[in-house]
Amino acid sequence: MHAIATDLETGLIQIDVKGFWTLDHVEAFASDVREAARQVMKAGKRQVILYDYTGAPIQAAAVVAALQALAQDNAFRSRKVALYTGSPLARRQAKTIAAHGHSMQAFEHRDVAIAWLLAA
Repeated sequence: MHAIATDLETGLIQIDVKGFWTLDHVEAFASDVREAARQVMKAGKRQVILYDYTGAPIQAAAVVAALQALAQDNAFRSRKVALYTGSPLARRQAKTIAAHGHSMQAFEHRDVAIAWLLAA
């Protein structure tokens, strides 16, 4: 349902989001992201987060609300957050989730999202 890869050189946390989530999955996701953020902080970096939302459907309202609450958590506050997907509806839902806690941009292409995240 999600996979996380962390680049300690750049502080980039890449998160692949897949499938329809439950509230239990949101809890597991939160724990994994907090651990990735701790690793980045230990490396002396400030995290940026890249979400690959190409394999994710629109989520249930309860899951969206739980993710909105997480967006306000300090572990999820990043210098920048980028999301990429080809779905305009999915981009809109992700912007709704992130609106409360991040400097976030949505993109159609991964390479453009990464370039924006890593730009000074």
